[in-house]
Formats: sequence, structure tokens, C-alpha cells
Amino acid sequence: MVSVVGFAAGIAVMFGMRAITGRLEDRAGTGRASSLPWGMIGATATDFLIDGVILGAGFTAGGHTGVLLSIALAIEYLFVSLSLAGAIGPEPRKAALIAIPVLLSLLTVGGTFLGLWLLAGAAPVTLAAVLAFGAVAFMYLATEELLVEAHARGETAIGSSAFYIGFLAVLVLEQALR
Repeated sequence: MVSVVGFAAGIAVMFGMRAITGRLEDRAGTGRASSLPWGMIGATATDFLIDGVILGAGFTAGGHTGVLLSIALAIEYLFVSLSLAGAIGPEPRKAALIAIPVLLSLLTVGGTFLGLWLLAGAAPVTLAAVLAFGAVAFMYLATEELLVEAHARGETAIGSSAFYIGFLAVLVLEQALR
């Protein structure tokens, strides 16, 4: 039951974040064309901080969980970084292309330490709720942001297959780490 509560809380937070960042993007859309995609940056920052806390929960729950989450995040961050770089615009600012991903990565590192600190000695039921919340955070970015962008640019069998192969790879890794 606690996993259901954590999952439901994750849904509420992610869609609340969607509403807030959508407003930021609407405001940016009415401004000058060269402005940074603050809505996407805000959503990514929130997601990366939450990912860090979930990573801390994974390491608290057990080494295998933390390692599996680290691998999944590394793959996710590759695609997020590519999407973010593309959203910055056709004339990328070198400083922005370097600083934004570095700062976002530091949010994940800080979130990991925060998660380790807050969840050290937490009951298994608490960790289950936090990890269920994290499952939504992981899925949200893939389904609500990256897949929408992929479909807007034209769906391909390769793109859709890669999405499912990625999930399969995580399942295979999870089994290999047992």
C-alpha cells in the first residue's frame, strides 16, 4: 500500500511541476526568440534533484539498487542532455552548453547526498515509498517530455524500439546484479 501512496504522490508532484514549467515556457515563448528554454531547464533541474534523492534512497536500500539506478540515470541523462542542447537553440551559447548541464549534474550529486542523509536508517516501508515516487519521476521525463519531442519530430520505428530496449536493458541489468 505504501508503494501506491508513493507512486500517487509522484504523479501529483510531476504533473504539478508540468503546470509550473509549462507557464515558464509560455512566458518565454512570448519573449525574444533567443531566450533560454527556462521551462525545460526548470523541469530538468527539479527532475535531477529528485533523481539524486532517489539515488540516495537506492544506495540506502542496498548497493545493487543504487548501482542499477546509477546506470539508468546515466542513460537517461545522455538523452536529456541531447534534448536540452537542442532546445537551447540553433546558435548555442558555449557558456550555456557547458554551464547548464554541469549545474544540473551538481543538483543530482547534492540530491544524492541529501537522500543518503535523510534516509539513513529509514524503515524499508519508507524506502519503498520513496522508490515508488522515484519510479514516477523516472517515467515522467521519458513519457511526458522525451517521447513527446520524438513524436513531434516524426516517429520512427528505431526511436520507439530504442525506448523499449532501454527498459529491457535495465531489467536485464537488474537480474544480472542479483
